[in-house]
Amino acid sequence: MRPTPNKNCSWPALTARSSLTACQQKKQQLLLWQPLLGTFKKLSDSILIRAVAVSPNGKTLVAGTEKGQLIVMDRASGKFKTLYHEKGNPVLCLSYNRSGNLMVSGDNEGTLTIWDMDKNNIRTVLSGHSARIFDVEFSPDDKKIASCSTDGTALMWETSDLNTQPIMITDHESWVLSVAFSSDSKYLVTSGNKGEIMLFWPTRSSALAEKLFSGLQRNMTEDEWETYVASDIPYEKTKLKLYNPTEQ
Repeated sequence: MRPTPNKNCSWPALTARSSLTACQQKKQQLLLWQPLLGTFKKLSDSILIRAVAVSPNGKTLVAGTEKGQLIVMDRASGKFKTLYHEKGNPVLCLSYNRSGNLMVSGDNEGTLTIWDMDKNNIRTVLSGHSARIFDVEFSPDDKKIASCSTDGTALMWETSDLNTQPIMITDHESWVLSVAFSSDSKYLVTSGNKGEIMLFWPTRSSALAEKLFSGLQRNMTEDEWETYVASDIPYEKTKLKLYNPTEQ
């Protein structure tokens, strides 16, 4: 039997095809594990890790720490360098895009930072959460970023226009603990710690329109229009020509 990390291994991060895993063991040990070979390598025994990410090509390991550091390690040389340090603001989650040129980090104060990993600098900072960020993910097609927080919300940005306000999901009753995209990037799954544990959301307007179209049987009344659309937008009979995505 090939060796595996013990049950105290936390914050695991995997590369494609699970060929390389990084995680933290007890006593602040940062381990690099190659499951296919069954080998371990201890990288550090003095860093309190809160998040780990491995680049898609497996060449770079990034760790977020309790002390607010973002540490980058080159696997070939084994050398560490501190990319960023904000004391008192732990880095809690990390995610690479599929190309490996961008990474996003989420911290204890509710800020998301997008990093240019080719230049090792900040590309942009995203605000929207008001409390600790639990999880952040790029969609498989790299067109969206989703995050979730103890503020009870999940947010979704378009990577092509990060200046546009994100879509905010507020249907969870309490903390939102994790986010994940479907393999085709058409749906976002969010999980919380109360009420509806898992919720599914279409990520594209066409998918949402198709879902609404299948159940739409009549026009809104004027009262419904004022309640669900807006009182200052002129009323329209939407069923005069229903939008059908399958006809496009």
